[in-house]
Amino acid sequence: MKRTRWLSALLAIVLVTALVLAGCAKTPTPTTAPAKTVTVTPTVTTTVTPAPKPTTPAPTPTPTGPQQPWDKWPVTEISKSWGWPEFFVTNGVGTRYADAVAMAELLKKYTPMKTQVAQIGSGTKGVVAVLDKQADWQNAAANNVGDAYLGVRDLATFKPGQVAVLAMGKEPTLYGMIARTGSGINSPADLKGKRVAYAPTIPLFNWITDAILAAYGMSKADVQVVEYTEFAQLATLLKEGRVDMGVSTASAGAPQPTELTTIGAAYLVSIGDKIDAVVNAEIFGGLFPKGVLPAGSFKGQDKDVAVVESTEIMHIRTDHPESLAYTIVRVLWEQNADWKGMASSIGKSINSIEAAVNPVKMPAAFHPGAVRYYKEKGVWGAAQEAKQKALEDKMKARLAEWEKTQKK
Repeated sequence: MKRTRWLSALLAIVLVTALVLAGCAKTPTPTTAPAKTVTVTPTVTTTVTPAPKPTTPAPTPTPTGPQQPWDKWPVTEISKSWGWPEFFVTNGVGTRYADAVAMAELLKKYTPMKTQVAQIGSGTKGVVAVLDKQADWQNAAANNVGDAYLGVRDLATFKPGQVAVLAMGKEPTLYGMIARTGSGINSPADLKGKRVAYAPTIPLFNWITDAILAAYGMSKADVQVVEYTEFAQLATLLKEGRVDMGVSTASAGAPQPTELTTIGAAYLVSIGDKIDAVVNAEIFGGLFPKGVLPAGSFKGQDKDVAVVESTEIMHIRTDHPESLAYTIVRVLWEQNADWKGMASSIGKSINSIEAAVNPVKMPAAFHPGAVRYYKEKGVWGAAQEAKQKALEDKMKARLAEWEKTQKK
């Protein structure tokens, strides 16, 4: 019995030991850690263009003078900053009307400038139109421009220094006596008691008439004075027999004497051997030398005729900018063939750039814009500079006198 219990216990021990050993021999199952979620950011390749290195701008050239329009030629547009008038007004009456039209057409053709042509008056009346800003440009005799520049004689009420020269004529404008056919006037000595024309609006004609009478020992009191107001009226008075003699333009081809001599209504009379006394009259200030109208210049003229000479002066106001004056002068000379093709017999005398700045004939200072152009062309030198300064000094002295009268 005891033996049976012992064997049962022994078997139980063996069985338990076997079970234990079997459990130890079994490979344990590894414990797997939970997977981690990893967020992967994709790699982006970016191409970076390096910023360009700053460059040093080219230096701006230093201006050598006003930049327009002579640095931009031909002129194709007009800047308001230049100070040019909206409309550039040229003025001319009688013979010089053709000149006013010629300049207006040149400026319209070769620049974008707008132009107008006026017929306000000639002589002093024409210069007053420029001074009063009714017109911007005109051609006139040297005495008119000189008087306006200095503010003397009939223009003494105007401030000196308001007009400036652009160019001067080469061939002089001639002024002489023209008498009615049948008047019996063969020389100035025959004028006593005759009907003599005077034009209050054309002082030059009156001065020449007075100087002729004085040279031959007469005055206005010795003749019958017939007054007229416009240049063209003299021809009418002669044709209608209402006047015996008047002073007129006498350059070959001038319309008035050409018409009158062609129809036989009038003829030219020589001032004669007293011409020196006439041209040396104080009122002319040395601006009017004696001249000769060659025989054959007009129909029926078979002898040379002694006349008074004057220089044609193209001018504008001094308050116009340099660029405008420069442009006008440049067009005038670079298109001079066009100018001569349209201008009057008087205007055609402005045909030589060298003669245009002849210091001997200068009645007034040139506009700075014109001076610039002439310097560029090499025709403005020491002689012109000296005369320019002398005229400017004379004008300044006269200006000081004028300003004193304005304070009274």
